[in-house]
Amino acid sequence: MFFTNKRKDFFKHEIGKIEKIISALPFRFEVKREGLKQIREGIRQDFDRLREEMDAINIRIDEEKKKEKIDTALLESFVKGKTNREADTKQMEQMMKDLDKELEELEILWKKKMEGARAFLLLLKRLK
Repeated sequence: MFFTNKRKDFFKHEIGKIEKIISALPFRFEVKREGLKQIREGIRQDFDRLREEMDAINIRIDEEKKKEKIDTALLESFVKGKTNREADTKQMEQMMKDLDKELEELEILWKKKMEGARAFLLLLKRLK
C-alpha cells in the first residue's frame, strides 16, 4: 500500500512537471523565434542601407567618368568604397541565410520537442 501511494505521488509529480514543460515550450519558442527575427531585420536594414550607398557610389562613379578632367584620387576612393560595401553586403547576405536556416531548424526542433514531450506524458499516464 505504501509503495503504491509513493508510486502514484511520483507519477503525479512527474506528470505535473511534464505538463509545465509542455505549456512553457510555445512561449520559449516564440521568444527565441522573435529574437532571431529581430536580429535578421536589423541585418536586413543595414543591408538595404549599404545597397543604397552602393547605388549612390555607382552614380557618382559614372558622373566622375563623364567629366572632362577626371579626379583619379576621388574615383579610386569611390571604387574602394564600393568594393568594401560589396564585401559587407555579401557577408550580410550570408548572415541572413544562416539566420533563415536557424529559424527553420528551430521550427523543426520545436515540433520534435513537443511530440517527444507529449509522447512522454502519455507514457507516464499509462504507467500511472
